[in-house]
Amino acid sequence: MAIKSPISEESITPDTIFEMLHGFWLTGILKAGIELEIFTKIAYGHKTIDKIAEASESSRRGIRILLNALCAIGLLTKSRDIYSLTPTADKFLVKNKETYIGSFSSAIPLAHWEAFGRMAEAVKSGKPIVDFISCESKEWEEVALSLIPLALPVADALCDIIGIGRGDKTGLKILDVACGSGIYGYTLLKHDPKSSVTGIDRQNVLKVAENVAQKMGVADRVVHRPGDILAMTYGHNEFDIAIVSHILQGFGPEKGRRILEKVYKALISGGMVVINDFVADEERSIAKYPLLFACYMLIVTEDGDTYTFSEFKSWLDEVGFIDVTKHDISGESTLITAIKG
Repeated sequence: MAIKSPISEESITPDTIFEMLHGFWLTGILKAGIELEIFTKIAYGHKTIDKIAEASESSRRGIRILLNALCAIGLLTKSRDIYSLTPTADKFLVKNKETYIGSFSSAIPLAHWEAFGRMAEAVKSGKPIVDFISCESKEWEEVALSLIPLALPVADALCDIIGIGRGDKTGLKILDVACGSGIYGYTLLKHDPKSSVTGIDRQNVLKVAENVAQKMGVADRVVHRPGDILAMTYGHNEFDIAIVSHILQGFGPEKGRRILEKVYKALISGGMVVINDFVADEERSIAKYPLLFACYMLIVTEDGDTYTFSEFKSWLDEVGFIDVTKHDISGESTLITAIKG
């Protein structure tokens, strides 16, 4: 049996802690690159400091410093003063590409940056620093749009799990709770021309969903119902599929179960609910993104959190669902399916 060598005092350094303390520097640098459209300008042929500075109407000094920092964090490369995009930047940070996610930076309000600096206050009080989840704000519209590129691969995985458009999985009535942009339900419609979607969300967010439905060519099979998902009813023995994507995290267990009870009532016998969420590991010590996201829920919601699969399963079991199954997919999200018994 191999014996592990003890860690010497000399090998222990504060480097990791310093990196964490300066983590907000990286966010600020990336956000500046996105706002000035640096990646898009390079993609369209502006590859030197002078050309990028001119195209972005910025100082030469400022652009030089920003470009070199973007090289250091792995989003640009430089050879003889010619800057190029890394594959990651080329795929996700060039505007007008379907995979562009840069718009997500503008969907993060300044108040949220400041709130994370005051997180100790939220930890002590257990109350949010800013109210984001319950308010009907412009930011929700921006978030709905900015998340589309991240949602597309999950939507495709959802189609495979449901098997929509194959066998008897056609002509389905689909409920999308807090639908956001509507991308999950609309992707299902693209796979089956006979299915339809009812999306519910805040009125201002549904304006975004309506535009997305038009662009995807499915608007004639979509109905939108504005309302508060905690107060409204979803239907009764009406839907074959119900999608609950990244919404339970915004509420505590009691409200989460209440949402699932409404979903249960809305589904036909044998209907399926699909939960898409960040799922924490059972010990709550390993799954990095879900555990960090729980901190975000702490500062912006009254009782939101991220939950383990066991917790989701217990809620579903209590409501009456059966055959609760976890589907691990690429990325940070996890899909959980269950059947109305």
